[in-house]
Amino acid sequence: MRVLYTYEKEMPTVTMIRASAMKRQEKGTEEVRFKHVLEVTRGDIEWCDMLNCIRPDDPYTVQLARRARKCGCYVVAYYDDDLYRLPSSLPHPIWRKNSIPKVLAQSDAVHSTSPYICEKYRKMTLGKDAMICDSAVESEEIKQIGAIQAIPETGEKVKLVYAANPGHAAFFNRFILPIMPQLCSSYGERISLTFMGVRPDLSDYEQQMEIHYIPGMPLDEYRQKIREGNYEIGLSPLTSDEFTKCKYFNKFIEYTMAGIVGIYSNTEPYTYVVKNGENGFLVGDDPQEWLECLRCVIDDAMLRNRCICAAQQLLLTEFSPQRQEEKLEQHQQKWKKEKTGERCAGLALPRLSYRLIRVLDKLYLLQFYLRQGGISAVLAKVRQ
Repeated sequence: MRVLYTYEKEMPTVTMIRASAMKRQEKGTEEVRFKHVLEVTRGDIEWCDMLNCIRPDDPYTVQLARRARKCGCYVVAYYDDDLYRLPSSLPHPIWRKNSIPKVLAQSDAVHSTSPYICEKYRKMTLGKDAMICDSAVESEEIKQIGAIQAIPETGEKVKLVYAANPGHAAFFNRFILPIMPQLCSSYGERISLTFMGVRPDLSDYEQQMEIHYIPGMPLDEYRQKIREGNYEIGLSPLTSDEFTKCKYFNKFIEYTMAGIVGIYSNTEPYTYVVKNGENGFLVGDDPQEWLECLRCVIDDAMLRNRCICAAQQLLLTEFSPQRQEEKLEQHQQKWKKEKTGERCAGLALPRLSYRLIRVLDKLYLLQFYLRQGGISAVLAKVRQ
């Protein structure tokens, strides 16, 4: 099968999908092309059997999907966030929001890592079809922690890590910051706390606990860094709302790959994969619940070991490339369509319109951040 993948900007989602597709190409099960939307040609659309649009929310991709359908391609829209219902705190121009149902109306199916998104979006697709896609994890990517019968006292600190993007500082502040005094009092000399990509203000506690900050970095570099850190406990607090429920449990996969047992908020997406006390820990919204769970996990090294071994076994079975290929092959039977032989219509005018929309995007973002926080907010965004 010849698959054309399109995207608007490089991001971890594109990186992971590209890596997986390239492995399928090496095995000979798929022939792929990855292209920024502006690089797509009429020849690309006439070449492919399937057009896979990654996180499409622009009018230009609507035109690409429409042309691909007329040529007899199977059209897929891939979403790993609920872009149609973004919170008002996040910028999303109306012309982009309105493009999402239009792309779906030209799509045979929606693919997503989220059951929530599949159920919501499939109703808007032409084919009313959906496929839940899990990440494929190679066994050699897993820093495997073997089961042990006893753990001697080493006197070394238990290393905690919180890896997230900068905006997730609010989750830490809501659920864990209130219990920092108790953590410092009980465990200040026994634990260290490292933040990767996120930097909450813990200046009041830096003299009471070993705290480190590591800036954000590309995905491959981040995975290597967290693997080398020898962390034992990973934190992933999250609020429960329609937007966060549509997220994927990337953090469970990342922590488990690095040999880290995770403590997660008791909400989707983590409830899809985490079994409390078996392969990780699920905690409610009360900061005191976080404190009690942290005490339990910090104090019980054997419990940590049992949970991370179970989590890694899950990755080795249900998230193996072989298992994901089996799921993919089951759906590929439905993807086969006869090409119509119709030539693809020209892209010059839609491409020009897209360039104009990108100008409007920039003006919209300028106005949005000025309203949010004035010039300082705009400058902060530029520096990111």
